[in-house]
Amino acid sequence: MVGSNVGVKKVRAESTWYLTWLRFKRNKLALVGLGIIIVIVFIAIFAPVLAPYPPDEQHLKDRLQPPSSKYLFGTDEFGRDLFSRVLYGSRTALLVGIVVVAISATIGVTLGLISGYFGGWIDELIMRTVDIVWAFPALILALAIVVILGPGLINAMIAIALVGWASYARVVRAETLSVKEELFVEAARSIGESDLRILVSYIFPNVLSSILVLITYNIPSAIITASSLSFLGLGAQPPSPDWGLTIATARRYLTLAPWYSIFPGLAIMLTVLGFNFVGDGLRDAVQPERVG
Repeated sequence: MVGSNVGVKKVRAESTWYLTWLRFKRNKLALVGLGIIIVIVFIAIFAPVLAPYPPDEQHLKDRLQPPSSKYLFGTDEFGRDLFSRVLYGSRTALLVGIVVVAISATIGVTLGLISGYFGGWIDELIMRTVDIVWAFPALILALAIVVILGPGLINAMIAIALVGWASYARVVRAETLSVKEELFVEAARSIGESDLRILVSYIFPNVLSSILVLITYNIPSAIITASSLSFLGLGAQPPSPDWGLTIATARRYLTLAPWYSIFPGLAIMLTVLGFNFVGDGLRDAVQPERVG
């Protein structure tokens, strides 16, 4: 009976995700966003092959050259090829998004599950901490943490993660409060399943869809916040080909070399749009079905 029940749960889970994918495919913007993400990931992986020059290679006689067949996006004040630097910048952007989401989701999901399932003073403590984090604008709080830790990309990622976990905790708590009242959870308790087993095997799979939607929104948010910190000189440091850092440097040449800031800005815009389109598509495709 136990093996049969597990098999039924697996079939239902696979059916739910398949239906979600069918609904997702009907959203044209979501497919466009998925295509953009695939291209960005491809560029990040194969940047050394696609880039015509090393990102830090200087051609001083070609400083601030406009876009041409030799330099597709032009060059910066050191004669470095902007096309190559934008390609390599995709690596930094995706690294920030993945690392920040991995840290913040792990913290937030864990606390959200504990808060929603156990309730009581644990729930009160976690939710009041969430309220404190949400009382400050995300960028301002991340800025304060980076000032304490010191400038640098790693510290910037830590700061953004310490700010971003609260959204996961609140969403997962709300979902857990609903799921833990379902009959299949009550049945699991009645046969003596441990709390950890119930959280991992019964509740977590039913809140996973909401977590995935939140991840697709938080990755671009993390990229924008990291770029903002780099723009302020507190994130990635020279000579990193970070998009935000490149835009910050390009401010001094807006009238002389407008392409300097346009192309990294477009890269940020397209990346953020891609993830937001996918997030909207997932949000519309996911249905409140339970895997019990």
